[in-house]
Amino acid sequence: WLIAELLLPLCVVVPSWFPLLVLLLPPVLFIHWLSLLLAYCPPNWMPMLSSVPSACAAIADTGIDYTSYYNKIGPARQGRALRLDGVEAGNAVDRHGSCPRLIKEEVTDKLVTVFTLYGQCPVGVEGDKLRIAQRSVRKYNLGPDYSNIDVSADIQRCNKFVSNQNNIVSSSENKKVLYFGGCMTALTPAIMKATGSILGKAGIEYEIMDRDGGICCGRPMFMAGRFSQAMQLVEKNTEIIMKSGADTLLLSCPICYKIFREKYHLPGIEIIHHTEYFERLLQSGRLKVRKEDVRYVYHDPCELGRGCGVYEQPRHVLSAAGKLVEAEKNRKESICCGGSLGSLTLSFDKRKAMTENALNNLVSDSPDKIVTACPLCMSTFARYADRPVEDIAVVLDRTAY
Repeated sequence: WLIAELLLPLCVVVPSWFPLLVLLLPPVLFIHWLSLLLAYCPPNWMPMLSSVPSACAAIADTGIDYTSYYNKIGPARQGRALRLDGVEAGNAVDRHGSCPRLIKEEVTDKLVTVFTLYGQCPVGVEGDKLRIAQRSVRKYNLGPDYSNIDVSADIQRCNKFVSNQNNIVSSSENKKVLYFGGCMTALTPAIMKATGSILGKAGIEYEIMDRDGGICCGRPMFMAGRFSQAMQLVEKNTEIIMKSGADTLLLSCPICYKIFREKYHLPGIEIIHHTEYFERLLQSGRLKVRKEDVRYVYHDPCELGRGCGVYEQPRHVLSAAGKLVEAEKNRKESICCGGSLGSLTLSFDKRKAMTENALNNLVSDSPDKIVTACPLCMSTFARYADRPVEDIAVVLDRTAY
């Protein structure tokens, strides 16, 4: 079109050029319409975003070929879906105002979750917000109501730090700790047992908030876009914590830790992960360790590392307990364990491929044991690892005195 527009005025001035315009116009029109056809009906050999997986090292690290997911939906639809308006408010419509053109949730999960976990999306796509916005407008047959949960027994059991006059009896010299294990820690009881043992060795007065089962932190409901139900859980947990008299909330699950930091309002209460708290106990001298002749490699959990920026504290603890070696990719570039991607559609084989790839990365320097600070990572790695996998609490409990 540009060539035709340039030549048309010249043809008026120089009539002999008119045949040239006639010759050029058909191929120009052909190229123009072909470009439109490729943009809206792209063949499999021309994915617009196929360069993204090869450009993003994080995708390659998973061991999964995500290019097929791009090809599956076509670049035009994908481009429109990634340009959502009102994602924050959950108004999941594209720039044409129609939902049918959006990427299906199955594809979106696989497409953007890895970028989110690795924090290395080359175009700044916030996959978790996109996914939650889509789910928030979906219709579900179930609508759970958690507002009627009775927490009176939990409050009575956890308020050991409050006197009869309801005055907090803790002091700056001896913080009162309320330990919340969370759902995944309940499925890996060795972590809760080791954490309690460490607190006892350090002389810390503590109570386990969910010793006999408790209320979920709300993360699954937030991820499902069920915000009102999630806030019901938040309110119940907040009531228990605020009436406990504790001034420190200790978490061993990075997922719970991130939710408590971002979604809860707990004035006067310090929220801390057990790796940070263990380092504090060592630095203050309340806990001492015997150094083992063992080579440890530390796996940075997604939510604790990239999610909360906790990288050095667990390494300081492991360095005191033995010899620390590093994985080939670590800290911000750590490879996800594959246990939880916020995707209900990723197949077992795909998850296994991610786990095995992460394990290969961890054993590059031939460690004796693999250590992590997440119950989900620990249980996921333990299925396929060829050497022991432990939580950092278990390592410290074995060496501390």
